[in-house]
Amino acid sequence: MKKISITSHKQILLFIVWTTLGIVSTVGFFIYQPYIGDITDYSIRQSGYNFINPLLECEIQSNWDRQKYIPFETETINRIKKEVIETHSGMTIGIYVRNLNNGPWFGINEDEKYSPASLMKVPILITFLKWIESDPNILTRKILVNDDENGSTQYFKPAKNLIIGKEYTVKELLEQMIIYSDNSAMNILANTMPIDFYTKMSHDINIPIPKKDTEENYLSVKEVATFFRILYNSSYLNRDSSEYALGLLSKVTFDKWIRAWVPLNIWVAHKFWERGYIDESGKNIRQLHDCGVVYYPGYPYLICLVTKWDDFDTNATVLSTISKIVFEEISGVYPEK
Repeated sequence: MKKISITSHKQILLFIVWTTLGIVSTVGFFIYQPYIGDITDYSIRQSGYNFINPLLECEIQSNWDRQKYIPFETETINRIKKEVIETHSGMTIGIYVRNLNNGPWFGINEDEKYSPASLMKVPILITFLKWIESDPNILTRKILVNDDENGSTQYFKPAKNLIIGKEYTVKELLEQMIIYSDNSAMNILANTMPIDFYTKMSHDINIPIPKKDTEENYLSVKEVATFFRILYNSSYLNRDSSEYALGLLSKVTFDKWIRAWVPLNIWVAHKFWERGYIDESGKNIRQLHDCGVVYYPGYPYLICLVTKWDDFDTNATVLSTISKIVFEEISGVYPEK
């Protein structure tokens, strides 16, 4: 019988091992090789919410989106400069636009400071909802409307007024303050909320928000946008509270400026505000502002606009025109589904 040497056994064994490793490596290559195709996005979205960010998990953004966003930004800025800024020399304009799907943004004078005025209703809303998260019974707590709390003057009158001598729940006052932009409801709530919650909220989001009974602070459009970003991303309030807040803001009855050029079938959760004052030269200055989330199908975006000029109608026209340009440009890049 022919003898098989130990060396032959080793050679056969090594051949089997290396062949096996080669097969495994080849299979492994095809199993674990990452997929590279036209779409490199990966995301998991949560259902059950209309207004907050449904994104739970995502990986890299597709080149397809990035390649579309850059020309959108360039063309939008060029149109705003040509159709608005160049034709309104002397007017102060601040703009902040952000893609809420993936975060790229652009701005014009986005760090310029303006009076927050009626916008302060949004941080008051956020403060109350944070307080309510610690004690849900606060939402149904009743507050009596007194005569001295019902005398706030405002340019845009609420569609319905609070009744002096009547009790309202905190929920009803929050709705009155946001949906109808009622200054009286804001004053009542501001005098009711715990100042420590308000101060903590300002500290947590790193924005110096005016405290009660103190002189007015000024905010930029970029800072104002923070309120809407933390609501959309549920990064300060929980998801249900954030959804509730944006739901109220989507019911705002004011349908001009940002809302004017957006079709009615598309939600807009926004807050507008106005302020008039006499400047150092004795000129009557008007500030008109609007900020909010436009829920364009598949591509929601945040837009915050502020203007400062001596003519109300010109301010209003500029706000509407900028909103129109942004909507037209994003519609051109991402046709509505």
